[in-house]
Amino acid sequence: MENLTPFGFSYSGNSVSIKLRIHPDKFNKAEIGDHLGDWRFTKNGYVLFETTLSTKSDEYLELTRKLKEMNTATQ
Repeated sequence: MENLTPFGFSYSGNSVSIKLRIHPDKFNKAEIGDHLGDWRFTKNGYVLFETTLSTKSDEYLELTRKLKEMNTATQ
């Protein structure tokens, strides 16, 4: 997967490229997993998540729902 910068959402037509830095506890709790994008651990222990999806796909809807839940959940 290409390295996307900066962090966040970058829309182009019907596709979106997403690059996020996520706390590992939140990442595991959200159960984003490999089927929605690629991820790896940073040197500081955070999860770097990257993906490119169609904004009309079920995967995009699932990911945005999980990210919304993750951001509104308390630890």
